[in-house]
Amino acid sequence: MNNDKNALGDLQWHGVLILVLLTLQFALGMAINLFVAFPSSGSPGDYWVFAWSQGAFAAHVVVGILIFLLLLFLLVRSVLLEKWSWTVASTLGLCGMAMAIAGGVEFVPSQTGSFSYLMTFGFIASFWSMTAHFVYVAHSKLQ
Repeated sequence: MNNDKNALGDLQWHGVLILVLLTLQFALGMAINLFVAFPSSGSPGDYWVFAWSQGAFAAHVVVGILIFLLLLFLLVRSVLLEKWSWTVASTLGLCGMAMAIAGGVEFVPSQTGSFSYLMTFGFIASFWSMTAHFVYVAHSKLQ
């Protein structure tokens, strides 16, 4: 029983770390949106070179990949520990991050607003899947 509580506590801290990184990801995305102006013309390769020269962009990509990997790790751990509510939350979060990453990969070379929109909704899905899980856990403890 004690190992079960330790595993659950570890999953909760894992989830908190993901939420903290998602918050950082949001701040980095907003900084890019507000302070990085892509060139008005160029090839897709030129846009990638420009993007990688921006510190906020590089940090945004690294944090996004880290969140994706942490969600994948959380999914594997939750399945192995048979913590099904964590499995659902991490699966939804992983799908959201995959959508956000796909949107970002397509946005940079095309500069098409719909891909930015896809990135935003992927982020929101990931953030809310994790937040909703913590609300679910808190509500379950009250009953």
